[in-house]
Amino acid sequence: DDWVLQAKAWANVASALREGTKDAQVQAYQARRRFGAAVIKKTRGSIDDAYVAMPLSVFIELIQSQAHSEEPETI
Repeated sequence: DDWVLQAKAWANVASALREGTKDAQVQAYQARRRFGAAVIKKTRGSIDDAYVAMPLSVFIELIQSQAHSEEPETI
């Protein structure tokens, strides 16, 4: 698999974005995975309301890899 997800409940969403995405990138590097993302859930919040965040550079790489690996769909 190409992914590492850093999942944690956070009281502060700004800290979650900053620290969670950084930690996910470190874990992805250490695990030799291509992508890392943080799953950000507020303390006492529903998992259905959680967010997934990643640095823009990772998102761009993800989009580019999908564009090169998939054939365009025809309707």
